[in-house]
Amino acid sequence: MIKHPPKHRPHPKAQPASCIECKKTDDARRKSEELLRTVLNNAPITIFAIDTKGVFTLSDGKSLEQVNLKPGDNVGVSALDLFATLPVIQPNGKTITGREVISRVLTGETLTGITQLRNVYFDNQFVPYYGANGRVNGVIGVATIVTKRLQAEKALQESETRYRTLFQTSADGILIADIETKKFKYANTSICKMFGYTEEQLRMMRVKDIHPKNALPTVIAEFNAQALGKKKLAENIPCLRKDGTIFYADINSVSLSIDNKICNVGFFRDITEHRKMKEALTESEKRLKDITFSMADWIWEVDENGVYTYSSHKGFEFFGPAREDIIGKTPFDFMPPDEAKRVAAIFSEIAANKAPIHDLENWNIKKNGERICLLTNGVPILDEKGNLKGYRGVDKDITERKKLESQLLHAQKMEAIGRLVGSIAHDFNNALTVIDGYSTLMLEGLKPDDPMREGIATIKKASEHSATLTRQLLAFSRKQVLQKTRLNVNILINNMEKLLTRVIGKDIGVNFVLAPALKFVNADIGQVEQILMNLSVNARDAMPKGGTLTIKTENIFVNLAYCQTNPEARTGNFVRLSIRDTGTGMSDDVKKHLFEPFFTTKGLGKGTGLGLSVVYGIVKQHDGWSDVYSEPGKGTTFNIYLPALGAAVKAKANPGKKVKRHQYEV
Repeated sequence: MIKHPPKHRPHPKAQPASCIECKKTDDARRKSEELLRTVLNNAPITIFAIDTKGVFTLSDGKSLEQVNLKPGDNVGVSALDLFATLPVIQPNGKTITGREVISRVLTGETLTGITQLRNVYFDNQFVPYYGANGRVNGVIGVATIVTKRLQAEKALQESETRYRTLFQTSADGILIADIETKKFKYANTSICKMFGYTEEQLRMMRVKDIHPKNALPTVIAEFNAQALGKKKLAENIPCLRKDGTIFYADINSVSLSIDNKICNVGFFRDITEHRKMKEALTESEKRLKDITFSMADWIWEVDENGVYTYSSHKGFEFFGPAREDIIGKTPFDFMPPDEAKRVAAIFSEIAANKAPIHDLENWNIKKNGERICLLTNGVPILDEKGNLKGYRGVDKDITERKKLESQLLHAQKMEAIGRLVGSIAHDFNNALTVIDGYSTLMLEGLKPDDPMREGIATIKKASEHSATLTRQLLAFSRKQVLQKTRLNVNILINNMEKLLTRVIGKDIGVNFVLAPALKFVNADIGQVEQILMNLSVNARDAMPKGGTLTIKTENIFVNLAYCQTNPEARTGNFVRLSIRDTGTGMSDDVKKHLFEPFFTTKGLGKGTGLGLSVVYGIVKQHDGWSDVYSEPGKGTTFNIYLPALGAAVKAKANPGKKVKRHQYEV
């Protein structure tokens, strides 16, 4: 332990010159000791001395407080015993005991090392000190507290280890490039696998070496933008592997100072598969969109409240071009009230059972007011818990099919009525033949003034009238015997022009629009005259306040599209005879019964209801068909289709040649 100088000295005046020098030396020593004491009391160090026997001769310093010791506490204590097993970690990482350190320093070595006492770490330096004889007289040691430094170093080391581990084990490739030279400084394992290079090879390369040449302008521009902090993420960057193949990466970048150089730390994420999946998804979506767009059916989706959340383009064709025309509405918004009520009840039951929708027919009103029949099929949308989230499905427009079904049912009904009527009319005609024959014989045997003659004449007249009705019924049932011949309808119309004009009346204008080169038909002249007369008279009755009657002929080719909307039609060349009026028109309900026998809209005693039935039967006997277009207040058009024959002829017939006139019933 350092000894303090004596407090009392003789007065300088009493001292000789030699003592004055001694005094100066003592003062210098005292100041040196005070300086050392100040250092020891304030610096976080400990100074100790150990003699050749391994015993402490000095133990002083502020840092002793950290291990609950006071200056001098260890003086006289054997350091060999105290530090016998104390680990001393040398700079090379090797650990030796305190006893070995003291023993080696006493032989003249200088050693350093880290020791730990009571959770306090000391950085120790052990040096030998020599006596006047040049021999080692002991060990001088200086111990500095380095606990915080070691903790910081340990934390830094752990941080470096952690970040290096993250750097090397990251699934993303990491490349660190010098911003100025664009040369790579560091590369992790993942980036090496991505590119197929070793880390050493990458560290010899630059940014331009790992991208296709044609992409370099874009790549360099992205790199510079990231270096300037203008953007963080560069997307879909093409990268060139060692084997020449290309993959695509999203590169997230941050600028850091590394080794006193500003560097770009780039995080590469291989998105090649993701890009392929995205492209496949885009292609799939496009394919689905194209399929959806090309479909004639309407694809839709509703939520749990029945509100539309998706509609294909077909729905917008039905109900309006704008998105809000459908999205946000329910199916019942497009239905007539009664239909909406009916379908809503059905849908509620289906939804309550989370069941699919199968072939649900429902009538809707289009944007233009037209009625449309849809056939609905759908499946429930369920979440992972089985809760109903909505429905998605398909609606097919079956309006035409419903019309065809109606037409087919009507044709079947007419066929059945025709068979029944034909059978009855045939038997009734036989009975009328007997009545007419016997009444004729009776009249021939009676004198002109015979009182029975009037009654028998009435019987004969009634039988003749009944026979006329029977012929009409037979015409409807198509059991009349026809006398077909090669006929041009234009010639027949020309020959009937005056008669038609006279029958129709002066308050109705008649237009003839005849095809200039009309083809022949194989037809019974009298029956075709009957068709023309019946339809003309029917048109006249539909125009009580006057109007215009147009009689038109034309050659047409009936295609498959038309046949699909009319079950009675067939493809081929036909002559079409059209009779159009500007009269009162007809409702849909009237059109349903139009050709039925005895159906009439005329007042009592103004018609038998057989006129159009006769037309229907005659046309059928000629292997043709008819269709009717009519709306209330917009007139009616009857179209008669007769199979065409051979070459066409000129419209105007030779006035000198008349077609033989046949009798017909009006």
